Amino acid sequence: MPSIVPGLTTDQIISLQPNQIALLTTAEIALLTTTHMSVLSTLQLAAIGTTQLRALSTQNLQALSTEQIGYGFTTRQIQALTTGQMLSLTTDQLVHGLTTDQFAALATAQVAALTTAQVALIEADDIAALQTRQVVALNTAQLRALGAAQIAALTSGQTIALQTRQLAALTNGQLASIDTDDIAALTTQQLVSLGTAALGALTTDQMAALRTAQSSSLSTAQIGALGSDQLAALGTAGFAALKTAQIAALTTRQFTALDTDQIVALTTAQTAALTTLQLSQMSSAQLAAMETQDFAALKSQQLNALGTATTSVLSTDQIAALTTAQVASLRSNQLRALSTDQIVALSTQ
Repeated sequence: MPSIVPGLTTDQIISLQPNQIALLTTAEIALLTTTHMSVLSTLQLAAIGTTQLRALSTQNLQALSTEQIGYGFTTRQIQALTTGQMLSLTTDQLVHGLTTDQFAALATAQVAALTTAQVALIEADDIAALQTRQVVALNTAQLRALGAAQIAALTSGQTIALQTRQLAALTNGQLASIDTDDIAALTTQQLVSLGTAALGALTTDQMAALRTAQSSSLSTAQIGALGSDQLAALGTAGFAALKTAQIAALTTRQFTALDTDQIVALTTAQTAALTTLQLSQMSSAQLAAMETQDFAALKSQQLNALGTATTSVLSTDQIAALTTAQVASLRSNQLRALSTDQIVALSTQ
């Protein structure tokens, strides 16, 4: 027997009670017209079962207003939509129809099915509402579609949940948009997964937010990619936490840009790890700032690398801290550059 559903007027559709809507078969639901769909109340829509819902055509779904989607469908109904139905939602329905709770209820398969164009339109508040399982479900193309405001909206929990392949897919601009609290929340494994160009794109505020455990986990290649402003942003605590291999990896450009506070922050072990090339490029101000115990930790070949101009600015305390073996290793031109007071300090050896 042919169904009467297609012949129902809009007034008749409107007059149907929610329990009557719930009794419609999937075949009858599929026969509803776009005009029928457009006049259904939120109560009527909420009465549609999940099996019935899947029987709706994409045209019927697109006939719904943003209010009908946001206030009519429950989170359970939203979860029941097929990936094809999700893809059929209009921009307006997706952005202004789905509520934050509905976004948070999406199945991972539904999230993974979203197009990059759809992902790019999701509002920042809705991005922040996504569960970690949903964030992990985003593919690299979807992640790259996120704008700066969306990236900034990520919570620390969501950021920690990102897999290394997902982090590696982010552009430099996106990485620079990550909130400083989220940067501080990154695991060392996540941080190490960033390429040198990506790490070099981090802002000074982001660098300043790094925990000492994070900065000390950076590879020597990553350290070598940092700008002088980024190194300065680590602060003295972050700088002092760097491993000796990281200190030795600093380029001459980076090393000569270190301020005196950073030089003072060097530990004895870090000072002992300085390369002869780094020491040969030290400025007088940097050398003068080196703490006495650190200066005394320099090896003979390191002392030999110091230029005569820098040697002449050594304090008498620094000179006095030298061991007999260190003094014996000084070059003749270095000794000639010493002042009378420095020579007197040497005589205490």
